Amino acid sequence: MAKINPEIIPHYIIENWRNSLFNIVDKLKSAIPLIDEKDRYNINKTLTAIKTFKNAISSAVEDLEELIYPLDKKKLHCKLLLIFKDLNNILKNMIQYGEKLKPNELENEFTKYSRKMNELNKFQEEYLLSEL
Repeated sequence: MAKINPEIIPHYIIENWRNSLFNIVDKLKSAIPLIDEKDRYNINKTLTAIKTFKNAISSAVEDLEELIYPLDKKKLHCKLLLIFKDLNNILKNMIQYGEKLKPNELENEFTKYSRKMNELNKFQEEYLLSEL
């Protein structure tokens, strides 16, 4: 089929990448924890929410690493993967500091988390929405 219609294969890869990316991002959005201000200092609730979100981020990283992307979308794909990997590391640190009851370090990681989530939101607005 690729010999008869060579444009079908690149088109298929692009559409598959877009659909998969949409599913990964959509699944991740539903996993973002909503922590009430009153619960923010409840370490057990906060850690449970962070662990759940870290699992979702880890899964998204795996999915992105396995996803075949179009060559012209490599930069976009790699940027999103880097953001997810950074979030994964930040969440891992937050869990460690929370379990070791180190509130200052946890608060510092929370600041990094907030900045990285803002970066992800900006990235989604600028690039992903145009792709999806």
